[in-house]
Amino acid sequence: MATKKRRRKRKPTNFKGIVNLSKYKPTIEELSLLSKGLKFVPTTYIDPLEIQKDNLVFERQLKLLQYFKDAPKTNEAPSAFKKISGWTPNSILPKHLNCFLVNMENKTKNIDTKSSKFNLPRNERQAIKSLQNNDEIIIRQADKGGAVVIWDRREYLNEAYRQLDNRSHYKPIHKDPTLQTAKEINLYIDKLEKDKILDTDTAAYLKIRNPRTPLFYMLPKIHKEGNPGRPIISQTNGPTEKNFSIPRPFFETFGSQH
Repeated sequence: MATKKRRRKRKPTNFKGIVNLSKYKPTIEELSLLSKGLKFVPTTYIDPLEIQKDNLVFERQLKLLQYFKDAPKTNEAPSAFKKISGWTPNSILPKHLNCFLVNMENKTKNIDTKSSKFNLPRNERQAIKSLQNNDEIIIRQADKGGAVVIWDRREYLNEAYRQLDNRSHYKPIHKDPTLQTAKEINLYIDKLEKDKILDTDTAAYLKIRNPRTPLFYMLPKIHKEGNPGRPIISQTNGPTEKNFSIPRPFFETFGSQH
């Protein structure tokens, strides 16, 4: 009579890189998910439009290489303050490259996008939803060390209000100054361009057309007593995101004239 093999119970894994400062007790699946880090990107399915986009980008790169292959080489570094060009040469590619592109396009069309594999097991995909729907916690990366920190939302807000109520560093205002700030900065950039200090491409790059109000958030300092928050002002798409290269003396001189 065949004997059944006993299944060994899986012992709880000690997940590294996670610091729980909250009262919430995450499940093993949630801990396993968070241990992958906040930069981990879950895959869902292959998007046919993304494949087509990648093919067009690759084709453009080949055309650019073909177009500039005989151009004289220069050691001059490209400007960091210039919008990326979307120009594509109209030149015809050699026959062998064109055949390669047609073959690549035909193969990518035959990819079964519905059979693509997830890079997370089902229980961890469910853990994403459970963490997203949990209004009692805030998940942030630690200020130092790269650990993933689980913070009580109430404690997070209390720390934020404690810092924002400090009138030595912050003061309340009654109007959002984002648009006015962007307008003034664009005037400074126009002045620099008019005085030939900035070229046209650099001036266009530095301007923010539709600025977003900067956001305040905190990263927990788990290496300090009491785990205070390090305040961060996100300037992504903000009025000063691209303007740190403008000399401060110019702002002072130009501002005193207005």
